Amino acid sequence: MNWWSNLVLANPALLPLTLLVAAPLVLHLFARAQPPVYRFSSIAFIERIVRRSVRLRRPQSWLVLLLRTVLFAALIGAFLQPVWFGSGRAASYLQRKHVVVLVDASASMAAMQGSQTRFATACAKASEVLAGLSAADAANVIWLRTPSRAEFPTLGVNIPFLQTALRKATVSLEAADLRGGFDLATSLLQDTTVAREIYVISDFQRSSWSGLRPDVSSAIRLVTIRIGNEDLPNQALTRLYARPASVLANEEFAVYCEVENFSPQPTLKTVSLRAGELRQEQEVRLAPWQKAVAVFRCRLSGSGENVLTASLSEDAFPFDNERWAIVDVRDSFHVGLFNKEPLTAAYWRKALEAVGWAKLETLTSAQLNDKLNFNALLLSGWDGNGGAGIADYLHAGGTVVWFPSDRTRCADIQAVAGLSKTSAATLVWQPSKQAWRLKLARLDDPVFEVFAGGAHGDPTRGVLFARYSFPAADFAGADPILAYHDDVPALLHIKCGGHLFLWNIPLQPEHGNWASQSEFLPFFIELLLKHRSAGQPAAPRDSLPGQAMMRRLDHEVLSKDISLLTGQNAVPLQRQADPQHAIFAALDTTRLGVYRWQYRGQPLGCNLVNFPTVESDLRFQVPDTLTQTASIALEAGQAVRDLREGVSLWPLLLLVAIGAAMAEAMVLRKAAA
Repeated sequence: MNWWSNLVLANPALLPLTLLVAAPLVLHLFARAQPPVYRFSSIAFIERIVRRSVRLRRPQSWLVLLLRTVLFAALIGAFLQPVWFGSGRAASYLQRKHVVVLVDASASMAAMQGSQTRFATACAKASEVLAGLSAADAANVIWLRTPSRAEFPTLGVNIPFLQTALRKATVSLEAADLRGGFDLATSLLQDTTVAREIYVISDFQRSSWSGLRPDVSSAIRLVTIRIGNEDLPNQALTRLYARPASVLANEEFAVYCEVENFSPQPTLKTVSLRAGELRQEQEVRLAPWQKAVAVFRCRLSGSGENVLTASLSEDAFPFDNERWAIVDVRDSFHVGLFNKEPLTAAYWRKALEAVGWAKLETLTSAQLNDKLNFNALLLSGWDGNGGAGIADYLHAGGTVVWFPSDRTRCADIQAVAGLSKTSAATLVWQPSKQAWRLKLARLDDPVFEVFAGGAHGDPTRGVLFARYSFPAADFAGADPILAYHDDVPALLHIKCGGHLFLWNIPLQPEHGNWASQSEFLPFFIELLLKHRSAGQPAAPRDSLPGQAMMRRLDHEVLSKDISLLTGQNAVPLQRQADPQHAIFAALDTTRLGVYRWQYRGQPLGCNLVNFPTVESDLRFQVPDTLTQTASIALEAGQAVRDLREGVSLWPLLLLVAIGAAMAEAMVLRKAAA
């Protein structure tokens, strides 16, 4: 944009007066006209005086000409009343217009910038925009939240109401639905022929705005107003999780607390963890712009949903210094056993009965087609037919250990695992007079962690005299955990949503002695525990502020019997229309923390609302895609009023004229001295 396109004359009718700029030059030329010639007897002394006067005054006359020209030009410019729009020009006050103001109300706007939050500054800027509108204009305010929402369903003329809403508004801790906000703004400005403007008022926080490509028509003037004038350092808890997420009572599990440093300086932070009655602390060192993980080892005795709370030592932005996670603690491990090959099933059953916490249930062939809700399934001698429930269970995240029957088709195994290949091969039982030995095929599998120190022996000890032939090409991509020395898989791990383990190790005494080794029990138990399923997958319990939170009950209940509490605050609920289930939705999920569902005062379950990690990086970055789309971009501190009114230059021109007149007077006085 050329600089003169930002200059507007309030009195363009006086443009002919610019010709008067030549007046000083005309006067100067006439003032230097030759005088009449008179004859004297001797003019030698007069010529000497004239030459001396010319040498002294000629430079001063050019300076006087310049000052007078400046004086006339400044006076003429003052009469024209030029107005300067340095950042660009919005629609004028006299022009009818429709305006939509997008105000960022996301979590990063809660950061303090000077003596007030970024959000308070954004609301003040939005009020300035609305104050520049006339009675003929229509406007609306859209809050960039989750989801984005407008004050009016359409554009309205009640500007004072919008300004009151801006004064009363409070910042949320939600992420911003930016694309939804722009789509809503453009839909409000459709089907109109008047001037259209969108004002975007935000801190343009880096991770939220990066890569945004708003679909805004070129006929709509887009104005970006950045809030804040400096990047703010911040450290945040960005992730909290337990492995495994479902444990047995008094079983050790690991809690991972991920901390990230959003600043150019290294720092030392303290991470605290509360898990039941347990309290632990760790210090983590954070390099600039890097993350670190604090790992805690915990045991919990109380069954049910246990809430883990991690917190970070305080900083200037406290909202992302605390996170929550849920660990399911169970008294038993629910295992379903299909017993078609009795000897293998007997060894599996004996191992589970030895630990004491396994709850074993025998399955029939018909049950394999039903909905299955177990921590693990053991299939002994199954041929792969009639297992629709097995496939669904696997794809939902379940764990299956399968010892196939003789002549099981590879195509049936591939179908259960959801593999795209289809094979015509079958598994053939191969007895041998020569002993086979096992070897570790995947050393980094968590099953072998218990054997790392050597206290539990060697899981490959023993000899075997039979196995199935496994065509390797039909299971490419699967991971063998144990293998025979000739690389035939002994235990093959197929990841298919859950974990499918193809068991190719005979446990019958006539086919080897591996099951009689002391290592068999810890290996089998670790296989189930390290790759366990939590059972039937539940609805997600971890959400972000503003997202929908629902509870579905399979039996009829009265609305008054269901309640939802976060801390001591009751959350309003709305019952959804559903003929088969009782579904309740929370109407306000903007608070961070633990939401506890209750039925007649008794615990029903928990939901969590954690800080959106995308809002923790408090650096500025207006995306290039938005910069290229915007017609006008204002930096922090620039007046919004100047977009419509501009800066009047006539006072400055008047000062220039006065200065030129004073300078001319000084020059003439010095010349006369």
